[in-house]
Amino acid sequence: MAIKKSKPKNSNGDGSIAYEKERNKWRACIYDPEGNRLRPRFDTKEQAEEWLIEKKNEFNKNTYIAPSNITVGEWYLEYLQTFVFQNVGEKTQSDYLSIASHYLPIADIRLQDLTPVDIQRLYNSIDLAANSKVKIHSLLKQAIDKAFALRMINFNPMLAVNSPSAERVPVEVYTEQEVQHILSIVKYSRHYSRYYPFILTAVSTGARLGEILALKYHNILNRAIKIEHTIGTINGKMVERKPKTPAGRRIITIDSNLEKLLRATALISKTISINGYIFHTANGTPFQPRNMDRTWASILKESEMPHKKFHALRHTHASHLLSHGEPITEVAKRLGHADPSYTLKLYGHFIPGYDKQIPETITKIYNLSQSV
Repeated sequence: MAIKKSKPKNSNGDGSIAYEKERNKWRACIYDPEGNRLRPRFDTKEQAEEWLIEKKNEFNKNTYIAPSNITVGEWYLEYLQTFVFQNVGEKTQSDYLSIASHYLPIADIRLQDLTPVDIQRLYNSIDLAANSKVKIHSLLKQAIDKAFALRMINFNPMLAVNSPSAERVPVEVYTEQEVQHILSIVKYSRHYSRYYPFILTAVSTGARLGEILALKYHNILNRAIKIEHTIGTINGKMVERKPKTPAGRRIITIDSNLEKLLRATALISKTISINGYIFHTANGTPFQPRNMDRTWASILKESEMPHKKFHALRHTHASHLLSHGEPITEVAKRLGHADPSYTLKLYGHFIPGYDKQIPETITKIYNLSQSV
């Protein structure tokens, strides 16, 4: 005798269970609080009953999460547009969108179906440097964590994933003698002497390449320069933007000789930049970052110095200040670091070994010389 299918009893929220002879399955049916009809099938009646009880408990406790077809890729882009882009600059937005390409293997998986195994396999398949993997993980984790906080998923798969480990790369610096040699060579170079003020500014201030490129005449103060903008490349186009953080907008002290040199550099050339850029081309436009990188490489070659990125001058500036006893807080302000602990993490090993005096201090504190 065939079992008659019963109609869903959803008017009172009880739901229903029916046997489907043609499928040899037990079908549970109930409407969720949003009016969606849920109709999963099970091998046994007991499984269907357990599911029905579980769903009603979720409804009553307000822990139920409605089914959604949004994919991982769709949610990542939605997360960026809704929660991230209004707080970051154009360059960072471009970087975050570029990272999205690494999520392609899981992009079409429904967000609610995403498992830790899916994510772990993704990480295992990415053939990039450790620090790049960390960035990919960090952004995906932020997006999934937000989905969990918004109750779009009932389990956070990131909790069961082995996150990539960052590889600490030591900062590259030049010695004081090497800096003096580079400055001497470029100052009297037949081909690169016009870049001497630029290199001297980097050595003397620790400013980033883009910050120096963006300097304008009104940024020259009395024995100081004011960092208000930075120049970078986004999608192949050179753009000027404000620093990412308030700490990046800062005043860096310089000596009177560099101040005079900067003023002269801005005004001495045949073409004065209409926008006031101190360092500019014959057309008055600021130098391209990539062109300055090439020029820096040529300067090092002429100086017969080992190649290090232009950014090494920033590291060099900070390390030399600390090695000569300048306070970490002042160096952090100079570099535009919001948190001095970050400066300490990067350059702490350059601080002179004050710990050599610690044994003496301990002896005095506890009067240990009298107890031996």
